[in-house]
Amino acid sequence: MALSPQHVVDAESTSTADEHLEGFADFAAYIGSDRDLALFPRFDTLGARNLLYLQAELLALEEQLQEYDEENRRFVEKNSTRTAEGQLMPNGPAWEVLLAAKDFKSFARRAKVPEHEYWLENEIERTGTGGSESDSQSSSKATVGKNDRQRRKMLTVLKIREVLKEYQEALLLHSQVLQLESPGSRPLKVFQEWFNIKRPFMHKANDLYLHKDIVALRPSPAQDRLSKILQKRAGWVFREKRTLPPSWGNPIFYSAKKISRAVQMLTVLFAAFALTSAIICLHYMQTTAQRFGALGAFLFVFVLAIGMFTTAKTSEMLGATAAYGAVLVVFIATGLPKD
Repeated sequence: MALSPQHVVDAESTSTADEHLEGFADFAAYIGSDRDLALFPRFDTLGARNLLYLQAELLALEEQLQEYDEENRRFVEKNSTRTAEGQLMPNGPAWEVLLAAKDFKSFARRAKVPEHEYWLENEIERTGTGGSESDSQSSSKATVGKNDRQRRKMLTVLKIREVLKEYQEALLLHSQVLQLESPGSRPLKVFQEWFNIKRPFMHKANDLYLHKDIVALRPSPAQDRLSKILQKRAGWVFREKRTLPPSWGNPIFYSAKKISRAVQMLTVLFAAFALTSAIICLHYMQTTAQRFGALGAFLFVFVLAIGMFTTAKTSEMLGATAAYGAVLVVFIATGLPKD
């Protein structure tokens, strides 16, 4: 719906609705009264800052993980022997660390974190059938230090997984938010006038809509000049009756559908008039020079009208002009007597 920023009392829309509780309730009711008023700040600076914090946290976690890798690498080298060929042969503790670095199941079973309870249950079922309880306890005490190292590393991996997911989701959401379009000048002006008069919030929150990063959840379609002229000069024809609380003033609502239909009808009438008037004029032209001079004049007026009163793209303007000119040229060539 197109809105007018004028606060003029309309005799046809004097009916009023109940007032809303001031604050969020009143403001939400105003936003919900028309889809063109769904305007919200984008918070560009906060969005960028949030991404920077997540990015810095990921860098710190990556550095921590690399330190654990380096610690495990030194442990494996220290507790291994080299063969005559220079090949590294890890002993028992070093082999367990290396196994955790190569096999995820071993890594999860040694880390013993609640997030990987599935692998711990499988380990209990696999080892529960053999050996005595005392043997299991002594083996567990011997590997406490190595498992604690793997647990700290696994917690870092899980934290990276959590933060990385949050970062990637925030990155995609921020990209989508940046693609939201800015509101049209008319809805934004009406919205800001209401907000500055009502001041629904407290303190600094009343400066919320002074920011430049306001976006429209439903952008208003681009209005051509003809639509604006109709709305300004003959707006009373397209007004809509609304039941509004008295404290909102008397904003004027226009039916975008009615304006669109009127523009379509006027456009078709203009196209028919442009073609008919050109053919009639060319019919009464006596010389070829006059006909082609008139052809150029009609084409100029046609292009000027399209450019001024429509939002047609360059390709659309070229196509319409070519079609219009082709009809007139064919009429000149076949529909008139030769000199």
